[in-house]
Amino acid sequence: MSIVLGLDISTSHVGVCVYDNKENKILKIDNILLSKLVKDGDIFKKTAIFKEEIEKVFEEFQINKTIIEKPLDAFSMGRSSAGTIIKLHNFNILCQYILNEMNVKFESFARTTILKKVTGRGRKPKKYTNIDTKEWLAVYFIAEQPGIELKYYSRGKNEGKLHAESYDMIDAWACCKFVKP
Repeated sequence: MSIVLGLDISTSHVGVCVYDNKENKILKIDNILLSKLVKDGDIFKKTAIFKEEIEKVFEEFQINKTIIEKPLDAFSMGRSSAGTIIKLHNFNILCQYILNEMNVKFESFARTTILKKVTGRGRKPKKYTNIDTKEWLAVYFIAEQPGIELKYYSRGKNEGKLHAESYDMIDAWACCKFVKP
């Protein structure tokens, strides 16, 4: 088992990574930019686009395993409302339904388990204790994959910071990289 598909599903964009575990190399890393393609937020239109794009991935690659990052399931201060979490879970379930209809077997993976796999301890290395797991994973990805171009915000209050699309790609990669082949 060598080629793994990692997905980080959100309602605005889906991070997609196809990874060869045998060669330890990214074959494809990208986003399905749902918010740019569906302006009215219609979850069913987004599901149809997800289906089209995922079918293309399966046509292009001989995927042996599919891993989906578990969706957010807890509140964070100032981050996600109950409505957002419910919408995210609904979309995640629709995408899982599409995969099931395609006869794709998949499993879920939580970003928090990465710490244990990478460090063996379940916590970040000391020099990274002041940043959250998402930021730490981005630093880890950039160090390990220096040739991969990521998107950064070019203006506004987040200028110079990694774009949300980049985090979704990194999380999709983590699903591939840290899962048992």
